[in-house]
Amino acid sequence: MSQDVAVAAHTVRDAFIPAEQAADLAAARTARLLATVLEQRAATGVAMGTGVPMIRKIAKSLAAQIEAREEFVMAHKLAAELPATMGLDPTMFGDASDCPPPEQRPSGSGANQGNVVAIRAA
Repeated sequence: MSQDVAVAAHTVRDAFIPAEQAADLAAARTARLLATVLEQRAATGVAMGTGVPMIRKIAKSLAAQIEAREEFVMAHKLAAELPATMGLDPTMFGDASDCPPPEQRPSGSGANQGNVVAIRAA
């Protein structure tokens, strides 16, 4: 493979982790927003039915962000397998020994399902 392929692979690798982290941050911020809306509604004594359509949309957005994060986790695993298929040394792209780590695998993979359920319930 050409040097261009190796450079391109490194460029993708360097962009991957920040994108994963952004997905986590977006979900965390949305979860905080949802909690804030509910807490402020309760603190001010506003009727429980107030803002329900907005609350549903925020909750739906959070669920989609968690799903997106799960997709990133699986994409990361697939990305770890790519260097070898392109004739590159996989060890040049970081440790993929347990990629993704068991604690980051989505529900349905059999690993640490409790964390994913807890996040979805938040």
